[in-house]
Amino acid sequence: NCMGMASEDMWSRKSSPVSRCSDDFQPENRDWFAKHITQCAYNSILQGQFYWCDWDMWWTDDSQAVKNSVMRAVSGGPVYVSDKIGRSRADILSPLHLSDGKILRCDRCAVPTVDCITTDCTVSGKAIKVQNIAGECGVMAVMNIDRENKSVTASISGQMIDGFAAQKYAVYEHFSREMKILKNDESFEISLENNDDFRLYIFAPIKDGFAVIGRIDKYISPKTVKSAKNREIALLENGPYAYVENNELIISEGER
Repeated sequence: NCMGMASEDMWSRKSSPVSRCSDDFQPENRDWFAKHITQCAYNSILQGQFYWCDWDMWWTDDSQAVKNSVMRAVSGGPVYVSDKIGRSRADILSPLHLSDGKILRCDRCAVPTVDCITTDCTVSGKAIKVQNIAGECGVMAVMNIDRENKSVTASISGQMIDGFAAQKYAVYEHFSREMKILKNDESFEISLENNDDFRLYIFAPIKDGFAVIGRIDKYISPKTVKSAKNREIALLENGPYAYVENNELIISEGER
């Protein structure tokens, strides 16, 4: 199904659930990365109504590798690399999967937030925000793809994630391990200084003062949780994990 983005290709694909949604991967190419993010996110608005969207291969030792891995995690689609022999980086791949190789996937195809749909994030001074869901949680990747590598801003809210409707929730940022508590009509502003500045947010509903983030060493952390009942958390695999209790972020090891 490589490169089949024409409408006749989408309507005739009755034997496969996956569709490429971008041009070919280009290593060590910053301009390509911005183009790639734009193609995949916006093409998924239509293609995602038909198929799982395939964000193409990538290299784990590329200078854009972490950003590429984050976007594959949020995409909801397949994850595969084309590393040269002996150059694969396990540390880049490990946040995407469990020890048995199972990919921690979101529940649908990722698409831009509504406020980004009619905005050219390469020139507008605004970050591109790509959203998805994982169970009851929301997921959002925020990237700076400004054409001149300038600072951009973004407004962040759970209301921007389709299907996420918590009245009160925790917003956990994967890389900084910072957490905020928001009500459903609240938002906050961030700045991304350059093209190497990005964020990955998990939005976890708070129920009776309690919310589960999941494994903090995995991008789609809610998918690492087997169950969470009566404040007891069971993980699919043991590892460092986070939860929120009485508006406080708590990071622990193993199951609770």
